[in-house]
Amino acid sequence: MISLRLYLRYYGCIMQKPVTMKDIANRLSVSSVTVSKALGGKEGVSEEVRNQIIQVAKEMGYRKNLIAKDMRDGTTHNVGVLIGERHMQRDCAYMRIQQELNKHLLNQGYYGIVELITSEDEETGKIPRLLCDNKVDALVLLGQLRPSYVKTILAFGFPYVFVDFFYENYQADAVISDNMYGGYSLTNHLLALGHRMISFVGNPMYSNV
Repeated sequence: MISLRLYLRYYGCIMQKPVTMKDIANRLSVSSVTVSKALGGKEGVSEEVRNQIIQVAKEMGYRKNLIAKDMRDGTTHNVGVLIGERHMQRDCAYMRIQQELNKHLLNQGYYGIVELITSEDEETGKIPRLLCDNKVDALVLLGQLRPSYVKTILAFGFPYVFVDFFYENYQADAVISDNMYGGYSLTNHLLALGHRMISFVGNPMYSNV
């Protein structure tokens, strides 16, 4: 039996009757089997009918039963987002990145579970709770973490991607800004204005420039 908490997790807090394949079938005067084949990408349905069913399903707000699917194939449809606590200051860019990331995950049928990593966690190598509980299918590491801590996290074997940082010794996908060119352009701009005493203010440990 699915708990109320899990139900709300997938369907939101508005308690409304979910749209079923039978509802779609009744709308189009076709069988539920035809709807199932069309939405499942199976043969036995013409392309025209398939497109009609998909369009009506979208209009009616139909959502696949991800809970049942997850129980069958052992997936969670959750993506863990690990962020260094020091990066999540009020009104910082990382908060906006995290919000946009969650929106895109939802559009793809996934949920982002955020866990903040404290400096003490990094120093002691404390494992994030979402990894200990095996609650995710993949990881997004948002904002630079200590190399030793990253090594500990990646040892769990989850697919992962770095966001706003990278380490050259990892063959991994990374989404980053061009800090090198940005620093070069900024310095040239200051030089063009006549400035000569130029300093870098920041933490070299957490800068890829």
